[in-house]
This record gives sequence, structure tokens and C-alpha cells, in this order.
Amino acid sequence: MTGVRLVRAFDWRADPDPAFHHRHFRTSQLAPTRSVTADRIPIVFNSDVALSFVQPAADDQYFYRNAQGDEVIYVSDGRGVLESQVGDLDFGPGDYLVVPRGVLHRMRFSERPRGA
Repeated sequence: MTGVRLVRAFDWRADPDPAFHHRHFRTSQLAPTRSVTADRIPIVFNSDVALSFVQPAADDQYFYRNAQGDEVIYVSDGRGVLESQVGDLDFGPGDYLVVPRGVLHRMRFSERPRGA
């Protein structure tokens, strides 16, 4: 099947207290999520950039395209392949994956991140 559809709208809410605070982001305490693209948990963001966290428990069955901006994905754990219209790219722990805006892609894991 081919087509384009909205999987989920991102509804990120800013901290109501805009004052600077020291923060400790305890990402190891966040629960695994279903989708590597639709279930990202925003950590910090503004109108130009977002840093989010995800620990996917399953592969997406669909391809994803970010029409708003480029994506830089840091792989802290797990292994797999990034499938895209420009080819496949193997990834593992410590890799950075750069996906330019508008490139159709999905991640397939051969080794799940710990905890997922």
C-alpha cells in the first residue's frame, strides 16, 4: 500500500516556568515506547531545534519523512539498518545518523536497545 497519512500529531508543551534551572534528565528511567518516530519524548526544544529521547520496543511498519527539518539521530544502544530512498546504512552504538529534510526513511533493529 502506498499513501501519505498523519500517524500522530506532536503536542509538545513548554515548561510554564521559563527561568533557567539546572536539570538532570533521567532518560534511563523513561519507559520503552512503541515507535521510533511517533513516540519520541521531548527533552528540550525551542522553535528551531528539538532534543528528544526514544527507546523503541518495535520497528515501525511505515516509512517516515520529516518535512520540517533535518534529523540527527544519536544511537546510544542497539544495532540495525537505516533504510532510505538513497540506500541502506548500518548503525550501532555511538553512531550519528544524519537524515536530510524530506528523505523518506525508517529504522530496522537487529539488536534492540537494552530495556526495550
